[in-house]
Amino acid sequence: MGYTHYFRLNIKNEDNYFKAIEAIKRMVFKNKKDLKWDVKNREGIGFNGKRNSGYETCYFPLNPFAEASHFNCVKTARQPYDKFVVASFLILKHYCGEDVKLSSDGRIFESNPYEDSELKESVEIAEDIVGGRITEGPSSTVQSHSDLLNKLESSIKNNPNPDKETCELILLLRSKVKLDEDMEAISGKQKELENKLDNWWESLSLEAQQDYLKKHPGSDKIITAS
Repeated sequence: MGYTHYFRLNIKNEDNYFKAIEAIKRMVFKNKKDLKWDVKNREGIGFNGKRNSGYETCYFPLNPFAEASHFNCVKTARQPYDKFVVASFLILKHYCGEDVKLSSDGRIFESNPYEDSELKESVEIAEDIVGGRITEGPSSTVQSHSDLLNKLESSIKNNPNPDKETCELILLLRSKVKLDEDMEAISGKQKELENKLDNWWESLSLEAQQDYLKKHPGSDKIITAS
């Protein structure tokens, strides 16, 4: 088949999946000098390299939840856009964790991405988009902090004199859990607004889109980023 990357989706957390999709959209927009959209509609998104730098479309469905498991692959033939395809896979793994299984003819997903020099460029692209170090999936930050908080609060119920350090940690964790929950709510609202913007833009005819962009120079940077 040539040099190909594969992913299998078994999405249990839709919010995390859509966070990954929005991040991949940002990656394509931020690198639009190298990438282009082959597909961007209600069914899915798919990008490719511009001119001779691409090969097959790297496609992600927007409704993989309709089936128990969704499999897809993209043959890149090691073309220049390959680093962006790999970055998009790393972004997907970062947000979705065990809901996503990655593999490759290059065996590049079999170890820690930070230990594979071949992934250096892709890791840097992914880090730039997620705003920090990529992971092998969400450790369910909100849930892990909540779990620790619950354990600590349970541990002091029968202890009338808990140590000072435990009390301080409980107070810090309560603040952190609240902050995590607020960030999740903001992210959900952002996704909702971006979807409304997408739907509005796609409802316009090509002529209406072109006319709007002529009347409002620079608005394409906002609209196409969504």
